[in-house]
Amino acid sequence: SLGWAYLRGELVPRDRAQSEDWFRKGIEADYPQARIALASVLIADAFGGQAPERALEAEALLQPALEAEPQLVSYFLARLYVEGIGDVERDMTRGFAYTRMAAELGHAQMQGWLGRMYADGDGVEADPAEALKWASLAAAGGDIFGNRIRLELETTLDDATIGEGRRRAVEWARARN
Repeated sequence: SLGWAYLRGELVPRDRAQSEDWFRKGIEADYPQARIALASVLIADAFGGQAPERALEAEALLQPALEAEPQLVSYFLARLYVEGIGDVERDMTRGFAYTRMAAELGHAQMQGWLGRMYADGDGVEADPAEALKWASLAAAGGDIFGNRIRLELETTLDDATIGEGRRRAVEWARARN
């Protein structure tokens, strides 16, 4: 919390070095959320063109936190690999694996990304029914991108594929409940 306070300048003077020091103290205390917090800051910096080499540090920070916070960490790792942020090279195979992990854990945005990946065959073999499944789940979770993909797929796919995609989405949703 102190790391975020110093980063944002809330109740204390804004101080990036102090912020990182507090995040590192949390990491030393084996607090996974501190790893995720610092990694998210480093990813944002690299995404914005500042210190692209620190995206590699973010990647290293996230791996040990995956077990503690799988949905959030897989989201960040998926973004690193799919987008190739900073000095982390784009790797669609790894990006697909982390996108799928986050999607399976119910992350609506990652469900939309997974739908797009299946639709385009990006990091995985194209599968229109699977694409519609994930896009539909994303849309049901309120993801605008996923809904856009769902609508696009429903206007281009044949009735049998649409039916199969919808069946898979319902089956997945029922299995989670």
